[in-house]
Amino acid sequence: MYKQLLSGALGAILLGLICAEASVSAINTIPSASAVLARQREASVHKFADGGIQFTVPAGWDVKSEKDTVKVFPEGHNAQIAFVSLLPMDLNSDQRESLFNSLLEKAGITDMTLDVYHDSESLGGMRVASRFYKGKIKEQDVAGMFFLLRGDKYVFITVVAAKSEADTYQELEAVINSIKKID
Repeated sequence: MYKQLLSGALGAILLGLICAEASVSAINTIPSASAVLARQREASVHKFADGGIQFTVPAGWDVKSEKDTVKVFPEGHNAQIAFVSLLPMDLNSDQRESLFNSLLEKAGITDMTLDVYHDSESLGGMRVASRFYKGKIKEQDVAGMFFLLRGDKYVFITVVAAKSEADTYQELEAVINSIKKID
């Protein structure tokens, strides 16, 4: 069962992170027939039903939803937060860390420097593992954070921003801090 989770997660995260590369490079995302891209005119709560969570999307940000993935971008697409819903499963601490490390290895970030892995945190009343990182996407310096959130399902969250976009960091942090279980 753990191998099924890992296999499904890797496929989902690879799809999600291909778009992360495009957003950091400021390439506009073109919605496909299966994707929904919407610009938020004012701050709104987005409910990610597949992941069992909700979060606040700032005004002017784009939201792209596909099957088990939601991505949010500030105007200009110089940063991104990707939420990927994984299978529900009980994992011990070592299995969570193994899953976490397997997912971040597939992130498409080169020259990655990882900070300390934390597995005893809480976010919106849910257990979360997290890790800061620095690296490169297409030769552009980026920084961000990986999260493995345990709600009804596991949700792998990737935050990525060009290192030159310090103003965007506060908005990214506000989105992350607004995450909670769906009301």
